Parts: sequence; structure tokens; C-alpha cells
Amino acid sequence: MIARQFKNTLFDWNYNLYAPYVRFIVTTTIACQLLLYFLLQSQGVIEGRFVAPLIVVASYIPLLFFPPRDWRAGHIIYFELILAVNIPLYFSYLLISDTSPYWAVTFLAGTVAYAFFSCWQIAVLLYPLAVSAAFALVHSLHPGQEIAYHELLYIQLVAFFAFTVVQVVKNVLISSHNTMLHLKGKADQQNEIFSALFDISVEVTRVDDLDELFHLLLKRFETIFPRRGFGLMVEGPRQKVIAHMAFRGISEKDTSHLLQEHSQFLGYEIVSRRKGDETISSVASAGWQVFGGGIYSASTQGLAVYCFKLFIKGTKLDEAERRTMEVFLETIRGISRSRIQARELERLSNTDHLTGLFNRKYFERIFAEWCAKARPETAFSLVFGDINGLKRVNDTYGHKAGDLLIRTAAALLVKNVRSSDLVFRFGGDEIIILCPNAFREEADKLVDRINGMLVNAVIDCVDELTGEKSREQVRISFGVSCSTERGAEEMLDLADSRMFQAKESWYAENCLERYRQ
Repeated sequence: MIARQFKNTLFDWNYNLYAPYVRFIVTTTIACQLLLYFLLQSQGVIEGRFVAPLIVVASYIPLLFFPPRDWRAGHIIYFELILAVNIPLYFSYLLISDTSPYWAVTFLAGTVAYAFFSCWQIAVLLYPLAVSAAFALVHSLHPGQEIAYHELLYIQLVAFFAFTVVQVVKNVLISSHNTMLHLKGKADQQNEIFSALFDISVEVTRVDDLDELFHLLLKRFETIFPRRGFGLMVEGPRQKVIAHMAFRGISEKDTSHLLQEHSQFLGYEIVSRRKGDETISSVASAGWQVFGGGIYSASTQGLAVYCFKLFIKGTKLDEAERRTMEVFLETIRGISRSRIQARELERLSNTDHLTGLFNRKYFERIFAEWCAKARPETAFSLVFGDINGLKRVNDTYGHKAGDLLIRTAAALLVKNVRSSDLVFRFGGDEIIILCPNAFREEADKLVDRINGMLVNAVIDCVDELTGEKSREQVRISFGVSCSTERGAEEMLDLADSRMFQAKESWYAENCLERYRQ
């Protein structure tokens, strides 16, 4: 604990303010001292009187090899000890030995230098110890020497006054310097914020994918809010389903923790209860700060609720940083809302209203893209299905029953296809399934699985004329084609032809006549 406090005290004084000048001052001091030594030596002055000054000067030589900036703890401790030992102790020793005006002025100059360069907490502690050591040296090296205590006391009081004045002036300068640095830092941060907001506005027009956009935003966050980790997440519209996410500066362990526990922080169920409330909320727990709120968007199922959350790991945001973060959050949430709404609008324009399947217009676009990219090694298959007996159900039970038949067939297909397959309503009773990365054998297995589910698929109907209730079996005839058979462009016609053959076979096997052929 003491060592930690001592280290904090050392680093409380900004040594970078004068460290670049230390090498110049030390070099000049050593050169002047050596010049004085040789001048006095040439005049026949006794050599022994200069042994101690030479030792003092030599102790400063290591400072010539210090880095210009960013001193470590060892550099700082050595510098402080050299100042405390050499200036107060050495000049106090000379003053006590000879209280002449020369040494008094030298002592005052040394005290001013010591007060300016040293950390004031260390100087206040070591200054009286160094003066006491000087008295002990005089008594041990010069026993019986008479000492003018009154003159020494007067000079020490003047030196202490000078020491205090320098410390006050230095603290004022340090405070002004720190204020300027703080203002400069705030100005730089504001510039960075404006730059980030501008970049966001540019990226919004360039990047459509929210995950990619989130990664770019978090990269900017690192420069504005350093030494912190970030996570962006959009949950919904189904609870605990993450629609979009990005992480930056967070360990894999923390990422796993967030993915498992994210619903505990401003969870989806909390946001979903605040209908229309999109204010930013925040919580803090176990080293995390979490900001979040709801995003409400129209969808094919009505109003969709998304839970938007930003996770911050690291030092807590101060009030100014918090306000800045809220500006970013509102901007990001607006971007997320616009992207989600654009996606929902696209889905609405590409979706069949009755079944929720993709519509014919979207099929023609996707099919053209797949045909252009089709290669033997990246084959895809097409399943063309036609609902049997739809016209008869419409005429017998009404269009509501016919719509129920179509919806039931569509729901059964969606339930049994792969997650990568796309299901389209091509026409009134025609449904198409596009199977990426699938040859015909795999598409045939899909049809077999669907036919197996159709065995127990029925709908409840009521005869419009008699009011008699009955059940109608859901039956679909399928035709399958693959892009490797005759070329991708002919897949639709080939699958349609095979579907027609399957329908004829089904009617023949069940001894039924085609209704209104």
C-alpha cells in the first residue's frame, strides 16, 4: 500500500513538462563545473576542495542517458533523489561550513531550482532531512567548528519562503497547464465526435448491412472513448433472437457472456411493454454499462418490436461522455430503424399477402440472378408445386375455404423446407421452391418428405349450399428440375412439365377426373 501511494505521488507531478530540458541543463552544468575546476586547477588552488563538487557533478551524468519523455518509475526516483541529495544537502553543507554571501546566494538559487524541478510532496519530505544531514556532516567532518546559527536560521527562512513561493507559482502553472490540456482534450473529443457523426452519415449511404455498419461505428467509438470495450446488439422481433450484433475490444469470454446473458440487461420483454416509448434507458452491473431502448417498425405481422442495446465495458462514463453517447445512440437507433423498416418494406413488396410467401415478382428477380451465377459445382434445384382440387374447393365451399387450403399448403411447405430454401407463391394454386446448393436427388428427397407430411394434412370446410361440414385432403403435385439438366433457363419449363405429369398420374391413380380442365 505504501509503495503504491509513493508511486502515485511520484507520478502526480508531470515530469514531461521539463524532462526534454533536463539533458541540456545537466550538460551545461557539467561543462561549467569542469571548466571552473580546470581554471582553478591552473591557478594552483588546492585540489581536495573540488573532490566533493566533482562527485556531485558526476552523479548527474546518468541523466544524460534518460529518455526525452515518458520517464519510468526508476528514472523519476533517481532524479528526485539526486535533486534532494545534491541541492539541499550539498549547498547546505557549503553554507554551514562558510556562511559567506556567495554560498548564501548559491543556496537560495539551489533551493529555487529544487522547488521548481522536484515533486513538491517529495521535496517537502526530503528538504529538512537533507539540511539535517548537512549539519551532521559538518559536525562529523569538522568537529569543533563554530557555526553562526542566527545567520543560518535567517538564510534558511529566506530559502523556505523562496521554496514556498516557487511551489505556489509552480502549482498555478501546473493547474493552468492541466486546464489547457483538459480543454484541448475536450475540443479534440468534440472534433472527433463531429468527424464520427459525419463519417456515420457517409457510411449510412454506402453500407446497407447493419452488422457491417455496427462494426464501423464501434471502431470509431474506440478512438473517442479509449480503453473501453463495446458491443452493439439488436434483438427481435422474436424474443431472445439476435437480429444484428457487433463487438469491439471485448474478449471472447465476455462476448460469450453477453450472448448468454444479454436478455438480463434491458431485456426484450421490458422494452416490449413500453409501447411507443423509445427513450434511452441505462443500467450498470458487474463492470458493464448498458444503454438501450425499443425500436418499433411496421412488418408483415403488424407492429414489430426490436430491442436495441449498447454494452460498454471499462471505466464508467462521466456526465459529458454520457451525453455524447446518448447523441450517438439516438443516431445509431435512427439508422437501425431506417434499415429495419427498409428491410420490412422490401419484404412487404416481395411477399404474398395471403400466404406470407415470397411473390412472383421476387421469384423472377432471384431466379434470374441464380441462373446468371449457375455453375455445375454450384447447382440449384427448383420444385414446382400445384395444389390439387383448389378450383373444386372454391366452387363447393367458397373462396374462404380455398384461401384456407392455400395457406395450409404454404405453411406445410415452409415448415418442411431447409432454412436456406426459398418458397414462392407463383400463381393462384402454384408454389415454387428454390433449393440452393442442391442437386435433383436432394430436391426429390425434399418432395418425398413433404408428401409424407401431406398424408395427414386436412382442412375443415362447410358446403355453401347444404351447410354440410366435411374435411378436404390437402394434396400437391410436384415437378423437380435441376440447373445441371438442360441449363438454368429451362428449369422452370422442365419442372412445370414434370409437375403436370405428376398431376395427371395422381388423378389417374385416384380414379378422378380433372375438375374444369
